Amino acid sequence: TLGAFLAGVLLAESKYRYQIEADIAPFRGILFGLFFITIGYAIDLKLLFANLPVLSLVFVLLHVLKAGLLFIICRVAKLTTKASIRTGILLSQAGEFAFVLFG
Repeated sequence: TLGAFLAGVLLAESKYRYQIEADIAPFRGILFGLFFITIGYAIDLKLLFANLPVLSLVFVLLHVLKAGLLFIICRVAKLTTKASIRTGILLSQAGEFAFVLFG
């Protein structure tokens, strides 16, 4: 997979960039789905359930911290409170799923 990644990086900087984007566009959703299915199969459910309380706490703290920091940044940038809260909640996503939401 590293070779495919490097090939993609090299092709993205070539003169064929726009043609490659046009050729891949119809398959974008399928590729996203394949990525998430692959990640889903790699999850060790026994390990996940054994550490569920710790993982839940880390997940909640991560989102609260990121949402709070984004809220403060938005308020400093003179956004309204409502817009700052909405921005903090929406952008506090962690991981690749945020790229799917806002891609």
